[in-house]
Amino acid sequence: MMTMKLKITVLIILILFSPVISTKGDSLTNVIHQPLISQTDLLNIEGKTSVINPQAIDKPVVVIVESGLWGDVDIRTAVNQYVNDINDTGYDPILYTSAIANAQLLRALLIGWHNSDSIIGAVLIGDLPYAEFYHDDSVAGFPAEDFICDLYLMDLDGTWQDLEGSDGIFDSHTDGSGDIEPEIFVGRLDASTRTFGSKTNAEDIIDLLSRVHAYRYGGVARRHRALMYIDDDWAGQYTWPDWPTSIYPETTTVNIPTTYTNGTDWLNRIQQNYEFGHLCAHSSSTAHYFPPYGEGDIVPVSAIHATRPSFNFYSLFNCHGSDFSDNDCLGITYLFSSDYSLAVVSSAKTGGMLGGGSFYYTLSQSKSIGEGLHNWFQGMTSYSSNYVEWFYGMNILGDPFLKPKASFTHLTPTIYSTTHPDTNTWYSNDYVELNWTEPENDKGIEGYYYILNKLPNTIPDEISGTYTKSNGTSSTFLFEGTWYLHVVVVDGDGNIGKIASHYRIQYDKTTPSLTLINPIANSKLKPETFVISWDASDSASGLDYFEIRIDDSMIDIVNNETTFVNAILYKNGLYQINVTAYDKAGFSNSVQITIEIFAFSQTLSFKILLGLGIPIVTIAIAGGIFLGIRKKKLAP
Repeated sequence: MMTMKLKITVLIILILFSPVISTKGDSLTNVIHQPLISQTDLLNIEGKTSVINPQAIDKPVVVIVESGLWGDVDIRTAVNQYVNDINDTGYDPILYTSAIANAQLLRALLIGWHNSDSIIGAVLIGDLPYAEFYHDDSVAGFPAEDFICDLYLMDLDGTWQDLEGSDGIFDSHTDGSGDIEPEIFVGRLDASTRTFGSKTNAEDIIDLLSRVHAYRYGGVARRHRALMYIDDDWAGQYTWPDWPTSIYPETTTVNIPTTYTNGTDWLNRIQQNYEFGHLCAHSSSTAHYFPPYGEGDIVPVSAIHATRPSFNFYSLFNCHGSDFSDNDCLGITYLFSSDYSLAVVSSAKTGGMLGGGSFYYTLSQSKSIGEGLHNWFQGMTSYSSNYVEWFYGMNILGDPFLKPKASFTHLTPTIYSTTHPDTNTWYSNDYVELNWTEPENDKGIEGYYYILNKLPNTIPDEISGTYTKSNGTSSTFLFEGTWYLHVVVVDGDGNIGKIASHYRIQYDKTTPSLTLINPIANSKLKPETFVISWDASDSASGLDYFEIRIDDSMIDIVNNETTFVNAILYKNGLYQINVTAYDKAGFSNSVQITIEIFAFSQTLSFKILLGLGIPIVTIAIAGGIFLGIRKKKLAP
């Protein structure tokens, strides 16, 4: 498995001589007017070639958590799981949890990480600062407005200035030392402006992170298809229905005059089983408006909340759809009033995503939502200013690191074995059969890469692994010890999983070595306590326990760390001492010797000539111990 470089960074305060940016904006007017764009301009945008980031093995990203939330134990647990998950999916996460006073300091940190670590994106968890931008009404069809502008956190080499009013709201953006395209992408996980439900912001974030984790491992995933829902004023833009087909060949298009679009129908549709939903409709930050005006339906966020939308991802071509300065904006409601929602792409201002074909094409290349927005931006900001102002409010609410096409990479098969069924047991069978289940996946499973080695966390790939289309393999071991089978999935599009299933096999065919140290074979011992000691080892499964017998009687069973016992024998005679060592595979080895207990139980008599007239002395001895003297009279 990839080694995670989890970096806890130290706050680096970069002092920038530009206006302080407010951390919370005033609520914006609920503008429901959305200018139309000509068919010619739309086709020009569609023909633009997006810049796709090259696939990298290790992509540095930043996870920034509001310092006030980090004190919550449950938040820390959820975030740590999230950091592990994104590490497992090919990112190199940097975790940052210190306080950040304003958007300038936040951008300064991102610039520093981009320069030092080449980060490609960031996720902001909790109520973190944002910048605002203002443009006047000089562009035909666009009202003057100020709005949340996360592009400020994504374009790191452009020049942002407050030239009018010194009110802390930017009104000028030029290329400065670089360009006006974003260098990184940013996503936000925050429900602090949500009023629906009874959960705290921390609880809503934890729920979302739980869904994000489940999705990466095959839970909460919806059917791999898209819904393109195009309301009246956008129905004539005929290229729109084609956008998602690069990643979703199964795309349902609801588009006048084919089907009548209305609020009731939309609420019914968002309860269906789709992975991605794209809505084109006039909106304010808190409602959709389905014309004709005066006769059409209004869908407020309360109705969306009550419906509990069931898609995983949304692209909302809705004015102010992600203006999270307003309570319960559309994007926040779609994201948190659901058991399935993971990310929403929309705009905090008038406008939205045009030329979205490049966004979906990026996703079809197993790229993330964040990379999709980043690469789409590259093709948009080269247009004249009126087009640029369509896009300055674009942002991501939810996890920007998710890859809709590649969720399968976290589906793992379940490995099992009929020959070695228990991963905690040692077996002597050197032939092993291993099988695994086929994960469910809408795109099907093409095959698997696997490796059988002695390392616990290997991730097979097309270079290191062995490819098979079957659901199993077999092998004969050459060496004893602990082995591991690692398996990753290859889906129907040929994408290789990033998370492997692991299965442990423990194999031992050799008996333990055993040497009896004491007593020595054929030795004679006194009738008293003596020590039985030994030395043993096992190079494979390891020693388990020892049995000690004298003749046919078990005198002790001791654990694998004990190398001696005390024994007592009183009676005279020959005895068999047996020590048996067992290893964890059940193999045993015994050493047996014979000893003699020498007690001299009979009386021995002998004469000692002491002199004429002196009696003969008879001495009785038992085991060398003096027992007494008996005198006999001599015959006359």
